[in-house]
Amino acid sequence: MHRIDNATAAATLPTADSAGTPGYWTKGNPGTGTPATVMDQDWFNAVQEEFIAVLAAAGVTPTKGDYDQLLTSLNTMYRAGRLLNVQVFTANGTYTPTAGMKKAIMRVQGGGGAGGGATGAGAGNISLGAPGLSGSYAEGLFTDADVGA
Repeated sequence: MHRIDNATAAATLPTADSAGTPGYWTKGNPGTGTPATVMDQDWFNAVQEEFIAVLAAAGVTPTKGDYDQLLTSLNTMYRAGRLLNVQVFTANGTYTPTAGMKKAIMRVQGGGGAGGGATGAGAGNISLGAPGLSGSYAEGLFTDADVGA
């Protein structure tokens, strides 16, 4: 991924034209007089800058001839929890909602308890034991009102 860099490229991002009617690409049809869709600077600049923004968010420097930078960026951000805004707690902690947060999925898991045992005294030398407790898991979807965003 890289910004266009040929001799005809503009040195600065041109101001985009006013928005038109949203639509779809067409190859056109000469028989009906339907023209093919014109691929203009605004569309190409928007796509280019969207890709560059993803790379920047992941800390990836755009490099010409490197063809997996977008995938690398998305994988980097997803694994780091930045796309999903994952906050992991391995001990007591406080969840802090980020700006614009509307919903949160919260998952909690507790470990099970160990069993106990004792060996009785006497003729039968009886062994007694108690099973451990199972762990627990809970999951819920909360809105911004539920978590105080």
